Order: sequence, then structure tokens, then C-alpha cells
Amino acid sequence: MLVNLKIKNIALISEANVDFKKGFTVITGETGAGKSLLIDSLNFVLGQRADKTLIKHGQPYARVDAVFEVDVFHEKIQEFFHILGIEAEDTVRISRSMSLEGKNECRINGEQVTVGMLKTLTSELVDIYGQHDNQYLLDTKNHLFLLDQFDEEQLQTAKQQLRDQLAQLKDIQEQIKTLGGLDEDREKNLELLAFNIEEIESANLVVGQEEELENERNKMRNSEKMYETLRNVYEQLNQGNSLENVIKSMVYQVQSVEQYDTTLQQMKETLENIRYEFMDWQEEFLDYYQKLDYSEDALNDIEERLEVIKDLKRKYGLSVEGILEYLQTLRQKREMLLHSEEKLQECLVRKKQILQNIYQSCCQLTKVRQLIAQVVEQAIMMELKDLGMYNAQFKVNFDNQYTIDTIEKEVTSTGADHIEFLFSANLGEPLKPLSKIISGGEMSRFMLAIKCVLNAQDYMKTLIFDEIDAGIGGKVGGMVGEKLYKLSLKNQVLCITHLSSIACFADKHMKIEKSSDDHNTYTNLIVLNEEEKIKEIMRMNGSFDQSNYGYLHAVEMVKDANKIKENLKFTK
Repeated sequence: MLVNLKIKNIALISEANVDFKKGFTVITGETGAGKSLLIDSLNFVLGQRADKTLIKHGQPYARVDAVFEVDVFHEKIQEFFHILGIEAEDTVRISRSMSLEGKNECRINGEQVTVGMLKTLTSELVDIYGQHDNQYLLDTKNHLFLLDQFDEEQLQTAKQQLRDQLAQLKDIQEQIKTLGGLDEDREKNLELLAFNIEEIESANLVVGQEEELENERNKMRNSEKMYETLRNVYEQLNQGNSLENVIKSMVYQVQSVEQYDTTLQQMKETLENIRYEFMDWQEEFLDYYQKLDYSEDALNDIEERLEVIKDLKRKYGLSVEGILEYLQTLRQKREMLLHSEEKLQECLVRKKQILQNIYQSCCQLTKVRQLIAQVVEQAIMMELKDLGMYNAQFKVNFDNQYTIDTIEKEVTSTGADHIEFLFSANLGEPLKPLSKIISGGEMSRFMLAIKCVLNAQDYMKTLIFDEIDAGIGGKVGGMVGEKLYKLSLKNQVLCITHLSSIACFADKHMKIEKSSDDHNTYTNLIVLNEEEKIKEIMRMNGSFDQSNYGYLHAVEMVKDANKIKENLKFTK
């Protein structure tokens, strides 16, 4: 139950501090007064997307705090606090703030949490029905989820069994895929393996060859510069006064005086060594120079070879070593596929058994859902009659086509059921899909009927209805008010409404007013006493403040509502 709501700097609301209580709370006000801001504030603190445009103009941040009383022994509440790592408490304090700089902070009982964690908790605390829920109800993809909500506990075991079986199916499908798949897929896999192996083997890759080829290509691309430079060296070597002759002369001259000093003898030996090393180098150079002959064809061959290696690296690995390792893997995989027929047959037998189990689980889910649907159909039609739709018909239509042969394609984690809600508002009219026949007023009542049935056994959620009165009025409005009040006997109910016939059922009546001074506009939330409630109902009826008849009519509306409320309390 929502106990308190504090709002700071949300649009036109500078600051608001509102206490709530059990029962039926109604919020009214002129169009444009800011009733939607209350819902925006609630959505924000409950974990919906943070919109910085909600921050009051001129303020750096906005903040909303909410306090809830909860059943500390509720399984999902305990589970949440266990995950959070703190002890569950019967009071949950939620705060959320956002700044213009984009900072977004969420806390639960003082502990900082993510928006996802916040939404997980608040989905168990609050259920808000707004205009967007009409579209949600018209989308047939949501009908199965709604049906399952009526008795999730009864479906839980079968759903878990199905999830386990689907995990087994995924595992066996992966094994079959590893073994090459079935028939045509298997042949394609073998052909692809053979092609890849042949492509790599035909390249005759050698570790280190790529580096050698790149070095050779570099020489060829610079062959002209190399040739000119080396030709100059060659010409210098063949001059009359070559370096060899110079060194030879130096040796002869030092030799003529070496007898006078042993140091000169060592120097002569060093010069002789230099001469011999130079002669060896000269011979090696001449051999290199004479073979210096690069052709365009040779360069093209190298370029093509490097391109082949580059292409294989792009397709199979980052290096030649990696490609050769992958080649071994391909060979092993091909060998496995060629000799895995027995293993594949075992997998197919196992898969067939798993699919049979999945089919049986889906049939069981269908059977349980059909039993739930019968109860739901009767319950919703009773609610619709209470809301003035005496001849309304409602049916959960099962349009299932799945068989043991098609179950693999049709099954999901929720089963293989395809359902759609069918509706007829008038006697003699056939049942048709909701989207084709239901009006706005009928939709509001239909959604309220669903909420009543869904929450019949839920004693902890706060139910918030944002303008449930769309498309209805008069006597029907009174029926809706009575239904909302009846719902509030088990759940806390908050309702924003324009209809006085709903507002007169309120246990607590709040009014949103807009005011302004010379500089700013403000939205205020005021708790009305009994006399103020009468005057607000007069305004909603369109009566002037001075109208005695309007005043008496409003008083009578509240008295009549109070009598109905007393009877509902007595028969609860």
C-alpha cells in the first residue's frame, strides 16, 4: 500500500507531500490543472524512463520519494531483498532523483539500486492503468500473457518442465549441428569442408615464406636504385688505383720497416687481414652484382603469391601458422563427419523423444489454460454485468494448429498456444476480436473487469486508474465507481477521474488546482473535507456554487454512494 508520496520540482509542482490510506482515493481537478503530473511523478519513482523535461523550469533537479507498506512475508518481496543483500522490512522507502546534467539515482531503503532492480520491485507493489493499456489489450500478442496471469501458480510447474525440455532440445540441436546436420545440410557441410581443405592445401603454405617473399618484393621494387648504386661501386673496384691495390701498397711499405719495431709487424698483419677480408667481400659483391637481374614477371609472381597468402589469412586466420592449425581442425572435423553416422542416429532418436515430451507438455499447458479460460470467461462476464453490460459475451478463443510434426517450429518458452479474446457487447451480435467491435466506453469497462478478476485475490497491490471513465458517463459511471470501491475493499485504489458519479464513492478525495503569481504557475494537491468534497462534486456536475439544487443533488449523490458502500462492506 502506498503510504506517502513526496514530489519535488516536477514540472509545475514545486513541492508536494501527500499521505495516502487504505480504501478508495479519488483525485479530481479542472482539465489542465496537472492531474497527469501526479501519474508522471508516480511513473518516475516506480522506474519508468526519466525525462529531463519534467524538471521544473529554473531548478537543477527533480526528486520523488514514495513509502509503501508491504507484506514482509510475500515470496517475491523476500526474494527481492535477498538479492539486494539486505533484510526485508514491512516498510519500503523508494527515492529517485534526476538532474539536468543527466545524473539519475535510485534508492530502496537507503541502498542504491539500478532502474531495472527498482522496476522489479515496484511491479509487485503498483499496477497503473492508463489510456495506453487499451492498445495493449487490443494487441493479440498480449492475450496469452494476460490469461496466464489469472492463475500463474497452476501453470508454473508445466512451464518449468517445458523450459527444461526446450533446453534439452537446444542442446541436442547443437550436437546434431556439430555432427554436420541432416541429409542435405550434412552433404553441404562435407562439401564446404572439402572445399576449404583443398583451398588451403593447394596453397602449399610454408611458415616464414611470407616474410621472405615480402623481402624479395621490396628488393625488386627498388632494383633500379640498387643497380645504379652497385654499378658505381663496381666501377670504383675496377679503377687502377683500387682499394685493394692501396692496401697492398700499404702492406709492402710497412713491411720494409717492420724490422725496426715489433709494433709495425702487428700493424702489417692487421693490414694483411683487412686486405684478405676485402678480397673475400669483393668476390661476394661481384657475384651478387653479376646476378642482379630482376624481371617484371618475377615481381608479378611474387605479388600473386603474397595475394594468395593474404586472402587465406583473411578467410581462415591471422597468420600462416593459424591457417595451418585451422587446416588440421578442418581435417579432423571432416573425419568425424565421415564416421559419425551412428552418433547422429542416436541424437535423432533422442531429439524425437524430446519433441514428444515437448508436445505432451504443450498439450498439458493447453488443457490447463482451457480450464482457466472457462473460469475467466464466467468471471469477466459477471463483472461486465455489474458494469451495466448485461448482454456482453466474452470468450478466450484457442486457435491452435500445432501437431507432433510441427511442434519444433511452433513451440516457445510459453508453449504453443495461440489465443485471442473475442467479445460481443450486444444480444444477437456474434463474438468478434476486440479491435473490430469494442468502443472506448466498452473498452474502459472491459479493462476494469479484467483488473477486478486479476486482482481478486491480491491484497497488497496499489491499483491506480488514470481516467478510467473514458467514453462513459451517467449511470454507467456510477457502476464503475461502485466497482472501483468494491475493488478497494481488498486493494488500495487510486483513481483520477472527471466523473462525479465515480468521485462520490471516494473514501478520500483530493483535488489538484493550478494557481499563479506574477512570475510563476504552480500546481497544488489539496485534501478535501466532506463539505469541500460536496462542492467539488457540484463543480464536476456543472452546477454553480450558489445553486441550492446543485448542492442538494451533490449531497444526495454522496449519500446514495455511502449506502452502496455500506452494503458492499457488509457483503464483502
